Amino acid sequence: MKILPHEYNILPTAGSPLGSTKSEDTKKRISDSIKGTNHPNYGKDLSPETKKIISDSKKGIAFGAAIGKSVEVLDLNTNEKTIYASGRLAAKDIGVFPTSIFRAIKSGKQIKKRWKIKFIE
Repeated sequence: MKILPHEYNILPTAGSPLGSTKSEDTKKRISDSIKGTNHPNYGKDLSPETKKIISDSKKGIAFGAAIGKSVEVLDLNTNEKTIYASGRLAAKDIGVFPTSIFRAIKSGKQIKKRWKIKFIE
C-alpha cells in the first residue's frame, strides 16, 4: 500500500489510522451517531441472570481498579521475590504488557530471561 505517491497517502502508513487525529466536530458526530435509538442496546432489557453475572463481575472493584489474583514475581538476577495485588500491577512495575504476565504464568516460562511469575493462592 505504500507504493502510491506521498500526496495520496496522508498518513504515515497507508490503510492505518495510526498517526491521525479527529476534529472535535468529527468526534461529536461519531458520539451522536450511537446515542439514543441508534445505540445497539437501546430498548433491550437485561434478564435477571445477566444482571447477576454483571453484578458478580463488578464485585471487588474499588475506585475503578480491578482487584485480581495476587502475583509473585521472582527476579532471577537478584533472587528477590515481590508480591503484587494483581498481574497488571506486576506488569506495570517490570515494564511489560499484562498479557505477557498471564502467558508466562500459563506456560511456566520466564519473562525476558529475568522474571519467574506465579499466582499466589
